[in-house]
Amino acid sequence: MTNYFTIVAFISGLSLVSNLQANENWSVQVAEDPISKSNTCLMISKTYTIDDGQTKTPVQLIFNGAKILAKTKSDIDTSYPGLGLKIDTDKHFTISRIHKNTIAVFANADDAIHQQFIKGKNAVLALGFWPTWPKSHTRKIKFSLIGYTKTYEAFKKCTQNEI
Repeated sequence: MTNYFTIVAFISGLSLVSNLQANENWSVQVAEDPISKSNTCLMISKTYTIDDGQTKTPVQLIFNGAKILAKTKSDIDTSYPGLGLKIDTDKHFTISRIHKNTIAVFANADDAIHQQFIKGKNAVLALGFWPTWPKSHTRKIKFSLIGYTKTYEAFKKCTQNEI
């Protein structure tokens, strides 16, 4: 009986931390990591939409503690120029690889990106999509970094309490 109440209190605490530290731009959630497919603590941006050349597709930035991911429902085409992530006016980060056609993985500079997210105000993600015919242009979407630092504190607490 004691174990049951401990587990319920723990899960409620995780939910409370997530809900209290969520803001309109970023939240902490215990959810399935898009890469590992295991449930873990994730920092997830607000969902934005971008025109992929055929329809509007949702796009989110996700920090899983090791990598920054850009997740969309449309197939990403890496043949477009200027793809990547730029925080404010700092360095441009290129995509390391594409996972399952719809997730851009930024693993080559994940800590540097994360540190700039903490200091920054906005991140601009540039993607190209397939199939867009005739081939058009790189699409850009701006993510607000306001609230990222505070949400990161909740993320650290979540990872310390993971089941």
